[in-house]
Amino acid sequence: MFMIGFSGYEHTQGFDNNPLLIFPEGTCVNNQYTVMFKKGAFELGCAVCPIAIKYNKIFVDAFWNSKKQSFTMHLVRLMTSWAVVCDVWYLEPQYLKPGETPIEFAERVREMIAARAGLKKVPWDGYLKYYRPSPKLTERKQQFFASSVLQRLEEK
Repeated sequence: MFMIGFSGYEHTQGFDNNPLLIFPEGTCVNNQYTVMFKKGAFELGCAVCPIAIKYNKIFVDAFWNSKKQSFTMHLVRLMTSWAVVCDVWYLEPQYLKPGETPIEFAERVREMIAARAGLKKVPWDGYLKYYRPSPKLTERKQQFFASSVLQRLEEK
């Protein structure tokens, strides 16, 4: 679920264990949106303590665009900036409600975080930025669009 040989469920059952810190988006986002959460953290049967974070870009933009910059250079940029400023809100612990699926639970928590931080919820995965449509799919969409436009022009 999280790492090879690591069971998040077993970890959450141990009273002496430290709490798990999980970022359910699974990727860096640009401080404007909340993307779909991974459901793993919401399947553990334990309290989820949502934390909403909103970065202020006054000194540096904390967003890491992995397509444009290595993580090392991103860290150097952050560490050499005057300050990294953000607002952090600790929300009330949440529990899976009776009859609620882990996916519904994740969506409920995501809604809370988005509302508190003033972020827009979007219905896509954070890895969409890595998706490249095939040329065949692109060509098919272009042909469909072109035929639709031609059909509309012929109607007039």
